[in-house]
Parts: sequence; C-alpha cells; structure tokens
Amino acid sequence: MGDFGFAVAAVFGMTAPAVAASGTFWGQGSGITEWDATRSAEWDAENRAGWAGFSRFDCWRSGMPSTQQIFPNHWTASVWLNCYRPTEPAAGPIVGVGSGKCVDVEGAQTADGTRVQLHTCNGTNAQKWTFNTDGTVTALGKCLDLTDGGIGNGTVVQLYSCNGTGAQQWEKGEGDSLRNPRSGRCLDALDPAAVDGSDIGIWDCHGQPNQRWT
Repeated sequence: MGDFGFAVAAVFGMTAPAVAASGTFWGQGSGITEWDATRSAEWDAENRAGWAGFSRFDCWRSGMPSTQQIFPNHWTASVWLNCYRPTEPAAGPIVGVGSGKCVDVEGAQTADGTRVQLHTCNGTNAQKWTFNTDGTVTALGKCLDLTDGGIGNGTVVQLYSCNGTGAQQWEKGEGDSLRNPRSGRCLDALDPAAVDGSDIGIWDCHGQPNQRWT
C-alpha cells in the first residue's frame, strides 16, 4: 500500500499534517475478489484521510468504486472519499488590557468551584481558554461560570462543570469586553491593583481597561 511511508514517519517521530476542515482522498487496492479489492482501496483512502486528521466517521465514499478484473483471481479497485470535520476552536489566553495579566485557573485545579483569578501570563493550560460555538468559555475541560448563578455586581467567576445554564454563557461586547447575557454585565478585573491572585467577576459594563480583554 502507498501509505507505508506514513507509518514509517509515525514510528520515527515525524510530524503528521495538521487537521483540515475538509478534503478528498483517493485510494487504490487489489484482492482476489472485487469486494476484497474495493475494501483494500477504501482502507488505503481511509489511511490517507487519517493522516490529515479525519476519522473514518468523517468520511463517505464519492460515487461507485472503479474496479477491474486483471486475472481470474485478481481484481484492482480505486475509490474516492469525501471527508468533512468541523474546525475545532483554538485555545489561548485571555489577557486583560488594563493589567497585561491573564485569566487563570488557580493552581490548575479542575474541581468544581475552583477560583478563576488574574495572574501573570505563563502559557500553562490553566490559562488556555476556548471560546466555543455554544457560547461557553472553557479551560481544563470545564466552563467559566458565575458563582452560584449570581447576576449582581461583584459576583466572582469560577471553574465549574459545563451545565448549559446562563451562568456559563458569554459573548463579545463593545470595546473588547466579554459580556454575560443573563446578567447583562461584563467580565471585570475587580481589584484595581490587579495583583496576582486578584478576583475576576462581573460588573456593570463601562468600557474601562479592566473590562477589556484580548
């Protein structure tokens, strides 16, 4: 099969191609029956798709396979697979414009109720946040959450298991702000001193640097 080179690359630590959103992959194969040859070709195409970041469940065959009987017990086949996989949102830091510090999960802990604080940016997973298409913002597999579902000024944020409530919904507001629609308030670095470990919560949106995030 033509994918032997891919297997060797994996063994010796070469980097596989990055995940693509969509692609078309050709495969060829042979076997003693038409079915065997077709399945061999599909495996070849699936292997190629796999090295582009797709699973077999992301792919479907495009049209009928092209098959040919060469000898009584020898068939060849070729197939095309169309593959599609939604692009996954990238994780990255949320940096305060006023402080230059990052939104951080205290101690990189994942227990429900772990504080989310302001901290010097350090590139760790505790500071890598993903803005998801469902309106949640996640780190370490859990959601940025308003403690006890609070909506008042000064309600602090925490890390909590994602549960689909309004306490975990966020949207881009005016002037680089991050707004919770349920409360109508903006993510705010609550301590003007902005020292490491400072609380982060919500406050009436006012557009000042302590409510601006990049």
